[in-house]
Amino acid sequence: MAAIYSTREWREARAAAIERDGRQCTVELPADTGEIWRCPEVHDLVVHHVDPIEAGGAPYDPSNLLTICRSCHTRLHWMMTANDLVLAA
Repeated sequence: MAAIYSTREWREARAAAIERDGRQCTVELPADTGEIWRCPEVHDLVVHHVDPIEAGGAPYDPSNLLTICRSCHTRLHWMMTANDLVLAA
């Protein structure tokens, strides 16, 4: 899997996703006020695969790519792991 991250296709798909998403984190969560909170981060951005490559997700498909900051990315993967543990129990 890691081999895709060194390809020209990945660099182009990543750059296109970041540009499409306005060069900022796209994470949105419901706030206590009932409004939607959007992460304001514009630095330390990564491109996340919505459907993981290991699960058959398309590695370069723009609809499978989401720009998020590293902090939100870490939280997202932590929540996904925790959810997997709950579902496996």
